Amino acid sequence: MLTESIARITAGGASLRQVTASLELARRTYAEYEDWVARCRTLRDSADDEAATWRNNVVKAERAGSPELAVLAQQRVELWERRERDARAAITDCIAGLNRLADAITELQRLADRRQPGS
Repeated sequence: MLTESIARITAGGASLRQVTASLELARRTYAEYEDWVARCRTLRDSADDEAATWRNNVVKAERAGSPELAVLAQQRVELWERRERDARAAITDCIAGLNRLADAITELQRLADRRQPGS
């Protein structure tokens, strides 16, 4: 929706009201992306902590002479490492989106400024 709106506006002929509405939508979307980045960072950090705990459990199980428990603990390590990777990938995607939105906000603000009366 935002991409379509920006495309229509940059094609020309958009009113100040349309530009302003798109600018506000872009700003709200930017804030939502920031929230997602924060949530994903929390998930990443939690997954990292869990992976570390389970790596420690693998060592404990091996030292205790319990290879079956070590295998189960290692499966947990892999699960948490996968969750950490997924969170990192989501963060990367969200930051890329933030960068694109920042560019769009700059362009929309420029267009809004040009459409202000007296400009």
